[in-house]
Amino acid sequence: KMIIGAVVLAGVVAAGAYGFIAQQNAQREKERAEYDKTLASANKERVILEKETSYPIQSRDHVGANQPHEAFTTNPPTSGPHSAPARGGFFSGEVTDEQAIHNLEHGYVWLTYKNIPSWQIDEIEALAKKYAGRVVASERPDNETNGVILVAWGKMLTLSKFDEKIAEAFIARNYNQSPERLAR
Repeated sequence: KMIIGAVVLAGVVAAGAYGFIAQQNAQREKERAEYDKTLASANKERVILEKETSYPIQSRDHVGANQPHEAFTTNPPTSGPHSAPARGGFFSGEVTDEQAIHNLEHGYVWLTYKNIPSWQIDEIEALAKKYAGRVVASERPDNETNGVILVAWGKMLTLSKFDEKIAEAFIARNYNQSPERLAR
């Protein structure tokens, strides 16, 4: 009876896990479809300067703070050598590239901005608080363009201005799409 009970219990657990995974995959596909629809709408409005771009992954080396390392191949970086992660949420000051990359490796989205109006910064702060466990938001004077750049592991999207719907779609599509998903 114990063996039969164990087999039945294992079957129930396996069926539950399968159902959970199938539900997650269906939700992810729904989010991606919504994201693609949002991108198409935003492109019609000429909000997006460049569509989301994928980049080759650089090393995943851990380096100490201020330690020399290979140059990043994107600006802002989408992967590469990194140090200790930043806490999630909004930063009124800068976050180092190396910190943010560690967050990206753990599945976060990095929302950077340069020379945008203060009311947009307030909106970014509200979004970062809403998604504190998924987003790091900070000013980044080293961005090549003014506006907002959303970064995930190997992905980047450049916006001329902050758009909450597009940012949320990018987060939904790219959150936890990294080598160390939900690492702490």
